[in-house]
Amino acid sequence: MKSFIQSVAGSNYSLRAVEQYNIAAQIRQRGKPQNAMPPRDIQVQSAAGGVQVSWKLPTTHDNIAGWRVYVNNESNLAAQIRDKGTRQIFVPLSSGSSPTPANIMVSAFTTLGRESAKVVKQATPSTQATSTTVPTVPPGYDAEAAGGANRSLIRFNGESQYVH
Repeated sequence: MKSFIQSVAGSNYSLRAVEQYNIAAQIRQRGKPQNAMPPRDIQVQSAAGGVQVSWKLPTTHDNIAGWRVYVNNESNLAAQIRDKGTRQIFVPLSSGSSPTPANIMVSAFTTLGRESAKVVKQATPSTQATSTTVPTVPPGYDAEAAGGANRSLIRFNGESQYVH
């Protein structure tokens, strides 16, 4: 005996409903298959032995899983940061008496590994001193929220309880 829904919508209705539910659950767990937004307001500060790179979250940052920092070209990955709350890094560069400029590229990536556009800044380390010095964070960069949220307050459509 067919149910009312099967007789009105067809026999594949329940299969389509289960498939749609599974797709929605996968998007909630892994994120949407779209590229991340690139970081904004990248600052590069010269130091002896390298440069301090700082950046801010993009306006839309829900699907960001971390950051990638490249030096000079897209195949030279200097660092991969798997925490979207960490938004600065010291990149070691050769200083010497006449340091050469380097292109620093920063991009964001999602949990699915999709990468944003790379934002490029040119940097030149300071001339070599007796020791390596790391500059402080630019003003206003530590005042911005890390982009995290109280996960206990997140609710998905159709749920009557908060997720714990």
